[in-house]
Amino acid sequence: MRSFRIKFLAISVPLIVCISSLCLVYYFNKSDIITGLALAAFVNLLWIGASILLYFKIIIPIEALSDGMLKVTKGDLDVKIEVKSNDEFGELADSFNKMIKDLKVSKEQVKQYSKTLEQSVERRTKELQESLDNLEDGKRATLNILEDVNEAKGELSKTKEYLESLIGSVVDPIITTDIKGKILSFSKGAETLLGYCEQEVIGTHISRFYVGGIEDARKIMEILREQGKLQNYEMLFLSKDNKVYPSILSASFIRNGQGEVIGTIGIAKDISDRKELEDELKDTKDFLESIVDSPIDGITVTDESGRIKYVSRGAEEMLGYMKENIPGTHVSKYYIGGLEEAINIMKVLREEERLTNYETKVKVKGGGLIPIIASFSRLENENKEVIGTLGVFKDITEKKKLENEIIETKEYLENLLENANDIVCTIDLHGNFTYVNQKIEEMGYKKDKLIGKSFFSIMSKEFSKDKFRESLLKSVKQAFEVEIKDMEGNIRNALLSTSPLYNSQGNETGLLVLARDITDRKKMEQELEKLSITDNLTGLYNQRHFYTELKREIDRSLRVNRILSLILFDLDKFKLCNDNYGHLEGDRILSTVGKVVSQNIRENVDSGFRYGGDEFMVILPEANKKEAFTIAERIRESFNKSEVGDVTLSIGLVEYNPEYDLDTLIKIVDETMYLSKKSGGNRISIYE
Repeated sequence: MRSFRIKFLAISVPLIVCISSLCLVYYFNKSDIITGLALAAFVNLLWIGASILLYFKIIIPIEALSDGMLKVTKGDLDVKIEVKSNDEFGELADSFNKMIKDLKVSKEQVKQYSKTLEQSVERRTKELQESLDNLEDGKRATLNILEDVNEAKGELSKTKEYLESLIGSVVDPIITTDIKGKILSFSKGAETLLGYCEQEVIGTHISRFYVGGIEDARKIMEILREQGKLQNYEMLFLSKDNKVYPSILSASFIRNGQGEVIGTIGIAKDISDRKELEDELKDTKDFLESIVDSPIDGITVTDESGRIKYVSRGAEEMLGYMKENIPGTHVSKYYIGGLEEAINIMKVLREEERLTNYETKVKVKGGGLIPIIASFSRLENENKEVIGTLGVFKDITEKKKLENEIIETKEYLENLLENANDIVCTIDLHGNFTYVNQKIEEMGYKKDKLIGKSFFSIMSKEFSKDKFRESLLKSVKQAFEVEIKDMEGNIRNALLSTSPLYNSQGNETGLLVLARDITDRKKMEQELEKLSITDNLTGLYNQRHFYTELKREIDRSLRVNRILSLILFDLDKFKLCNDNYGHLEGDRILSTVGKVVSQNIRENVDSGFRYGGDEFMVILPEANKKEAFTIAERIRESFNKSEVGDVTLSIGLVEYNPEYDLDTLIKIVDETMYLSKKSGGNRISIYE
């Protein structure tokens, strides 16, 4: 309580000082310091009186009450507050003293109650502690549950978002309906396939998308009720543009938290491409089966031990056994080589994977044998383990017959070619020998050594030139007269016939050449030709050949502007000699003329002719009249030196003028010759 008094003084004293100071300051400013001091003194006296009254009437009773209450709170019930006043503080002190008295009377009761209370509190505290422990455990469990629930909610939210994202990204249609079949959701995949947007179909019946309409919807619901789900159910969907999509549908019920069915969810997959592939596969399968089961070739499939698992109708017909009696038998039963051959085939297949164009013979029902050509391949599982073989067989009986016929025909042709009277050979596109028969050896060549050499190596120089090579190697049938040289270099005449050769693809591979030796025939022809144009008595050319040669030389002269001269002579006194000495003498003289002419003209340039009777012509190519005169004079002198008696020559000579035709030229030379004869004969006249 002392502190209360101190606090009172600490507040009141400064307050009085402050108020006094203010009064002084105020009145000081008004120059009325006396009034300020009087006022300050009055305030101080007034405050001191109030403080004394406050101290004895209020502060002291409050201190007494405070001290008494402090002692009671410390457990001292013997305290008594002494406040001698009749105001409310006195009444309060009396009430306090009475309360203390009552408390003192009840102290023992309180102690007893306290003890009982302590026991109850201890017991209850223990129970509460146990309950608290249980509560903590429950709290922790509850917190864990709440955490799990929150976590589950988060996962559920994530799962929902994932599923919504997944459904949105799935390209296949996903549709949910209520229990009555009305559409609740419609995925992007459904929009893409069926051509509707979600807003168009929500609330409409699912049967609008089924080709079978409400009947299809009813069947689907029946299956769902019976089996609880629908898997890979094939059906036809109808799009907005009435296009039909074959699809497979999987569906199930949607249930609420109480397990009640509230709708359906279905996912469909467009199998249009698969259906097309299945149709193609079926067509291909049917096609392959028709091929495999065709009677053309035999097909067998064996296991790894060689036992037949499958046999085609072609194999059945080939072997002569019923198709159902072949599977299960060992393949070695049908090989001519038996088990050993089967083992060898399997050995090759293990090393090489396949065996093609294998020729053998198989046993058929009744003990016969037929030749076959076979191709085998090994069959493997996914682990590359051999599980059997596939064999394809072809009856080659007819082929073998044809081959034998071909061999016989080939042998016959070879014998025919080798014994042919003509040279038969083949050459490639470059002109090299690829075959030549025995006939070539009659010319001194060895046929084997000619293979690969050029065909033109046996031709004469004239027929080895590039121009003839190009002509001969043309892909057409041709015939040529050529000159071939033998091993000694002697030239022989030959008639060549060529025909192009082609392979099975129609490509030219070379030429077939037939060469017939016509040397003897050529000589005979030359002899015959010579006889046909030669005068037998004189050995000179006859009149018919004269006209041919003169025309040819005139044409050449005009073409190349060459000089040409012509001589005509007649025998003087020949008729008299013939009359006096006979025709034999006359023939001798004529024969002498032939020899004289042949000996005195230019070999292989000039030509002598018996023109008729005792008249003779000489054609002198590339000789002017001066050169022609020299030759004519040589003939005349040589004839006069012969034993011909009085017979002489009257000669006419003319140089060809391009203005002359053949008849004019002959007429001029004839007239010129008669000038010599009229002049007494044995002379040469030149036409100017």
